[in-house]
Amino acid sequence: MRRLFAGILPGLIPAIIILAGAGCGGGSGQLAQDASTSVDTYVALDLASGKVVPLGSDRTAAEADPANRTSRILFRRIPAGRGTIGCPGNLSQPSERDPQEIAYDEFFCAVYETTQAQWALLSGTTPWSSSLFDAAFTDKSKAVDPLMPAWGMTCQQAIDAAASWSHSGWRVDLPSSTEWEIACRAGMAINLFPWGNLTDPALARNRAVFWELTTPDPLPQQVGKHSANAWGLHDFIGNVWEFAIPGEQTGSAVELRGGAYDQPLIVCRASNKMVHPRGLATTVAGVRLVLRRTGN
Repeated sequence: MRRLFAGILPGLIPAIIILAGAGCGGGSGQLAQDASTSVDTYVALDLASGKVVPLGSDRTAAEADPANRTSRILFRRIPAGRGTIGCPGNLSQPSERDPQEIAYDEFFCAVYETTQAQWALLSGTTPWSSSLFDAAFTDKSKAVDPLMPAWGMTCQQAIDAAASWSHSGWRVDLPSSTEWEIACRAGMAINLFPWGNLTDPALARNRAVFWELTTPDPLPQQVGKHSANAWGLHDFIGNVWEFAIPGEQTGSAVELRGGAYDQPLIVCRASNKMVHPRGLATTVAGVRLVLRRTGN
């Protein structure tokens, strides 16, 4: 097998990892206060106008609009509340083994991982096009598509790109580690995955993109093609690792959450976390954004 099981051996990241600069092209968007007093379940960041647009509470309508995976970023409101994070048992690492109930503030979580179409508009860059990543795939063109998750950026570039769109009552950001796990679990009990403890790859295939013995050349897939969790959020498990910010700001270190297309299902469990330098880019890590109200 040509890739390592990253969640089992802490600190090992699969595929090619490239040291990249911290800067990014940056968007020139401005977030207007269009939805600042909205009670809508769904809002979208329009990447053409820079406005946050209220979209009501109809999940079917929000997901049916193709613009919400290309020229807009669709967010779901996560009301303030309490939730449990962590995972007991022999499969977990020490950092996961003490389940705890925590309180969290309201935030809006992206329904999908940021697509390549969205990232190009958000940052003005296409990191996956770099020849430095060519050797990571048998055919890299199969990992490049407007609706596939964006990959190849560093976490710092993602932070900078998000910050450049933060104005007028809203802040675009990466999720904290706690927010990521709360949104992933979607209010479910402490299980390995949002759907429970089901680990049979054949039965989990419609819920997540992960590595299987029958997959000789694993690849990411278009976002939103698999069943969502209980809050209607897609692809938290597998597809690409997602950057998250630890609760304790650790300077150059961030976390990777959720596993990836080249990892076995058990590595993609909800509580798994990998320490990752902010300035390293990889073919298997991408971005899920959050929106926060600033009150301005």
